[in-house]
Amino acid sequence: MAMRRLQRYGVVVLLCAALALIADAAGATKLHVPVASHRAASFAKRTCDHDDSCIRSGVSNCRRQRARVVLCRVFLRRRTEVQGRYRCTRQVRLSLIPGTRHARVTGVGSWRC
Repeated sequence: MAMRRLQRYGVVVLLCAALALIADAAGATKLHVPVASHRAASFAKRTCDHDDSCIRSGVSNCRRQRARVVLCRVFLRRRTEVQGRYRCTRQVRLSLIPGTRHARVTGVGSWRC
């Protein structure tokens, strides 16, 4: 009888330890907003580099959607002879690639100028 109690107690302890490890591993794979903001700024800069009318780029804000997904709004300041100076924004979805800890742009919205 005492042996069965010890076995049950051991099983419970092992299950708790396994759940703690799983919870710890899930917490470690969170995409942090500053990392996503930096990656979105790099994306905006590369976009601006390909646009002859672009004079400045950046990130206006980022918000978490899920643990591994962050949405950021990037902007480009453009200047053309016909339209003058204006600003365009676009929402960018960044996701953490499991196992590598790299943030990658996985979706973009349409431009709003």
